[in-house]
Amino acid sequence: MKHHILTTIATLTLLTACGGGGGDDNAPADKPQSDNGKVPTGKYFLPETDWDKGYEAFREFSWQRNGQTFATSEVNKGHTIDSAKLPAGFSEFPAQLTITRSNGQQVAENVTVRSYNGFHAGVFTTSGIRTQLPNDDNNEFNQIFIRPTTQLPSAGKATYAGRAFDKNPANDTNFQYTINFGTRRGSGEVAASQGVEKIILKEAEIKRETGDGLTIYALDGDAHIEGDRLPGGDSEYTFALAGPNAEEIIGNVEYTDRKNQGGLLLMHGTRGEITP
Repeated sequence: MKHHILTTIATLTLLTACGGGGGDDNAPADKPQSDNGKVPTGKYFLPETDWDKGYEAFREFSWQRNGQTFATSEVNKGHTIDSAKLPAGFSEFPAQLTITRSNGQQVAENVTVRSYNGFHAGVFTTSGIRTQLPNDDNNEFNQIFIRPTTQLPSAGKATYAGRAFDKNPANDTNFQYTINFGTRRGSGEVAASQGVEKIILKEAEIKRETGDGLTIYALDGDAHIEGDRLPGGDSEYTFALAGPNAEEIIGNVEYTDRKNQGGLLLMHGTRGEITP
């Protein structure tokens, strides 16, 4: 399984939203912005046909929450995610992971999932997997799903605000990222958390990228961690734009924490109004 969050990009098969609203007791970064009480719902397929060789020993991974399957990964085929089975916004919950080996043997495990489910994109990470996976993926198994932006706004600026997280709640924090659609450049920062110093997301250019027959708009840039904890200097970050009018961004940033341990923060953000 590839570690970089944007090495596989989701193909949307259904994205309609209709349902009840309710009270919003979470901070703004914990819930996607919505209109008319809509909630995120959709089915996504992420093609991935070149899994690492070590995964030849496996056939399928399937995640269940409250007895309902919300994600299935078929080795050397791809990933299917039903976001209607995930809570809206940011959440942490116990789940069941069924691992099917290539010989048909199945192993069921209790795991912890932390997720952000937006209207046009989302991400979840799984921890607590006991079965040994290639590349130490059992330490943290990340999945994204996205409806890519197909046409960028032609002018104006917008600031995205959202949640940054990984498997460790001590690293949970918020981030902001401002994009100038006229110059097609963006920059921002990830606030310091209990576990990780403040991270500056240096200016990057929006580029049009194509992979697996899908076109996305992405920003890949350098990130500076206060305290210079990474050997060799800056780390890297990446974002992809989601939604018909670039309403959301999703991505990740590498970090070294206050204990000098490396990791990857996952990020989901929603923009405010586009202003001149």
